[in-house]
Amino acid sequence: AGEAERKQKPMPHAHSAGIQDSLVYIHHHFREPLSLEAAARQARLSPNYFSDCFRKTTGTAFQQYLQSLRLNFAKSLIQSSSLPISEISYISGFNTLTHFEKMFKRKFGDAPRSFRTMAE
Repeated sequence: AGEAERKQKPMPHAHSAGIQDSLVYIHHHFREPLSLEAAARQARLSPNYFSDCFRKTTGTAFQQYLQSLRLNFAKSLIQSSSLPISEISYISGFNTLTHFEKMFKRKFGDAPRSFRTMAE
C-alpha cells in the first residue's frame, strides 16, 4: 500500500499546480478573448480534463469563473471611473454591450447604468 500511495500523491499536486498556472494566466488575460483550450494549455492538460480539474479546484466552471472575473472588474471600473459603460464592457472582455448588460444585471441585480447612479 505504501508504494501505491506514493505513486498517487503527486498526481493531484501536479494537476493543482497546473490549475494554479492556468489561474495566473486567466487573471492576466481575462480582458482578452480567452478560450478553455488556451487555459488548458497553461495547465498542460487536455481541455476536457482541465475543465473537470478546474471545477473541482475552484468550485465553478471555467466560463462562469471567467465571466465573474470580468463582471467584478467591470463593476470596479463603474464605481471608480467615469468611462462610458460601453467602453467598460469592451475593456472588461465582453464582445457586446447587450450581453454585458444582461450578465451584469443577472450577477448584481441592477443594470450597469443604475449601478453607477447608486454608487455616486
